[in-house]
Amino acid sequence: MTVNNWIDQNFEELGRISKKIGGRHGEDLRQECLLILLEKENVDEIIDSGAAIYYYTRILLNQFRSNTSAFAKNYRGLVDLPSYYDEADVAEPDDSQLLSAVVKAVNRLPNYDRMIVNIKVLDGTSICKLSRETNIPRNSLSLTYNRAKQFLRTEIKSILNEEQ
Repeated sequence: MTVNNWIDQNFEELGRISKKIGGRHGEDLRQECLLILLEKENVDEIIDSGAAIYYYTRILLNQFRSNTSAFAKNYRGLVDLPSYYDEADVAEPDDSQLLSAVVKAVNRLPNYDRMIVNIKVLDGTSICKLSRETNIPRNSLSLTYNRAKQFLRTEIKSILNEEQ
């Protein structure tokens, strides 16, 4: 599939993701990220591997989080941070206080971190394999996964303490 065909096919989905992260500046964020994606030498390999949406999301988060990115230089201070967090992906169960705390904590993770945790834990994919499939450095994935685990530990303890 060509890059242009992929963009045409996924344009609305890319816009939805961009709007979730960039808020009212989602369209600007989408355009910046598409420009970066088009500059990549291995963009065809990324698309053919089926990891292009994931890769695009990674670029998007890097642009959004960075203080030196093209997006940050133009829009820093104008972005609505609460839009960075997605709505809950997992329904909250009633049967267990611990399970409820885990679900709440996972839902509080940023989209990208939640995606890494889901792929690693639920799908059983290793960090090395995920790195090979997405061309995202293993250290970056590992750091994100470890930070997410630490966040979950802290958040679960906090939620359980609040409920008692």
